[in-house]
Amino acid sequence: MGTGSGFGKVILFNEHFVVYGIPAIVSAIEKKTVAKVKRIPEGLIIHDDRDATPGYKEEKKEQQIDSLNRIIRTMDIDSGLEIWLGGDLRAASGVGASAASCTAIARAIADEFGLDYTDEQINNVA
Repeated sequence: MGTGSGFGKVILFNEHFVVYGIPAIVSAIEKKTVAKVKRIPEGLIIHDDRDATPGYKEEKKEQQIDSLNRIIRTMDIDSGLEIWLGGDLRAASGVGASAASCTAIARAIADEFGLDYTDEQINNVA
């Protein structure tokens, strides 16, 4: 089983400006999402055990599956995956939860499949 993690973030200044491509001041936070990945014969099974803002996971479910499928294609994975999400980063808007989960999953996939990805490669995949 492969494991990986991805940290959350906060935008300190100009939060709404980033929507328009204007720079902001951003900082990582110590809270993180942890992913565990196990290869299975086929399919995609997700166990999301993160604490969450009510309705957040349901609202983001389709986006999460789309992101996972892109990660799987980009990493050229031809096996099914069972994924567990946990950690102390709350699944909520504004803390980088989506990016943290994608980063954690990409790292866990690389670990499970013995792929020697650099941090830069993981960031590009995620």
